[in-house]
Amino acid sequence: MEIVLSKNPNDSAAKNYILLVTGFLFTIVLTFSFLVIGDRYLPIVFISFLPFIFISVFNFRVIYSILIISLFINLHFQELSSAVWVAILVPISTLICFRNFKTNELKLPITLPLLLYIITMIISLVNSIDFLFSILLMYNMFAFIFIVYTSSLAIRDKKEIVVYIILFLILNLFNSFHVIADGLASSRRAFGFAGIMFVDYVGIAITMNFILLLVSAGKNFRILLLISLLVLIAALLITQTRNAWLSTFLSLFFALVYLIFKSKKFKIRKSFLIAAMIASMIIMGSIFIFISSVNPEVTERAQETTKVEQSIDKEGQVKSSLVSRLLIWHTAYNAFLSEPVIGIGAYSFPFSSQEYYKVPRFIFEDYVEGLTPHQTFIAVAVETGLLGLFAFLFFLIASLKISFDTIKLSKTSEEKRFSFLLFSPLLYILISMTMTDAWLWGHGIILWGILLGFNLWNRKKLIEKNVSGNTDSSLDLNTAKRT
Repeated sequence: MEIVLSKNPNDSAAKNYILLVTGFLFTIVLTFSFLVIGDRYLPIVFISFLPFIFISVFNFRVIYSILIISLFINLHFQELSSAVWVAILVPISTLICFRNFKTNELKLPITLPLLLYIITMIISLVNSIDFLFSILLMYNMFAFIFIVYTSSLAIRDKKEIVVYIILFLILNLFNSFHVIADGLASSRRAFGFAGIMFVDYVGIAITMNFILLLVSAGKNFRILLLISLLVLIAALLITQTRNAWLSTFLSLFFALVYLIFKSKKFKIRKSFLIAAMIASMIIMGSIFIFISSVNPEVTERAQETTKVEQSIDKEGQVKSSLVSRLLIWHTAYNAFLSEPVIGIGAYSFPFSSQEYYKVPRFIFEDYVEGLTPHQTFIAVAVETGLLGLFAFLFFLIASLKISFDTIKLSKTSEEKRFSFLLFSPLLYILISMTMTDAWLWGHGIILWGILLGFNLWNRKKLIEKNVSGNTDSSLDLNTAKRT
């Protein structure tokens, strides 16, 4: 059953370009005000921003674009990131712009696995030392649910998704230039205006950019994609984040291997894919060598030793990120042993770790207090116990399988390419989860929700198309450069 659009004249973004431009201007004012004048006048800036927010909810495309832009605004209020706060406006906009839809449109194949995980999170709250604060932080997961379901419900066509992807890639490029300029000018780690989540944004952007480069046609468009890919790779290296390096490399490797084995179905020459794999390794290596020669200090972190005796200086300061994580994991292990079945409370480790540490107090205060476990599966196990971990794995595997199966549902090579383009960032997130827990919080969980929502929308439309036998609604990826 198709969604019936309301008569609201504002539900077409094409009629509201002025509104969208106004949104960009307000975003620039907000970011500039925070960077220049700091927190002092931030409430005033937010108040001036409210009228635009109110108007934008009457246009789903505008508010969804603002959601993607908010991923690159590194602000937090009441322990919640800007993207998490904006997420609540998306379902409101959906209800305003798409009033007449059937409830069965909200039936998604991930509902049961997701519900089971939510139940285990709620059960775990009985052990939280601050029940209300845990409830507040659980809004991260509720925001994720809002985005997944509204994305699968209110997006109209593939062209709209392509526009959102291009917006995400452009914002990554802008931030990449910031990172490159800042990183090469100093030895410090640079993340740009987007903040530390950029290390994963750019990994996803590289993965999607690379796949677009492989599956798209048109010499000029491919040259543009190649240039943007080089910029993104340079920015990733300058962030000095080894986890993101590894996640990006593995994502590209698995994506290429899959495409090589399925080259006939995607109608891509196997020789071209093999050449692309070799060329990508040469390019990444060359960029790494170039950056090392321009500013050797930028790549020093990649050579940090993991030996404990060389990771702590004479004053007892930890010099290795691995050792600092081991200190966190030691406390997390103690917390898990205390409540192995239902956990210590969803989203509670940062403020309850003080109950479980056994390292010296000054070490706890410097390297553990207020921090998350820094690894997704450890975080889930500690906070929601074994019940929550099994439920989370059930949900994660189900969502990945459902998203991967959209490639099988695709009939034409163009449909397969588009489905694989949407699945590839989920592969990155899975790999990244083994090294970080950023996907359970803030900007990370919102981006995960957006990408999962895209995949679920694509699956729904492919099923509808296969049932109806309609073959006229596909969007050729080769036309992406004209959208």
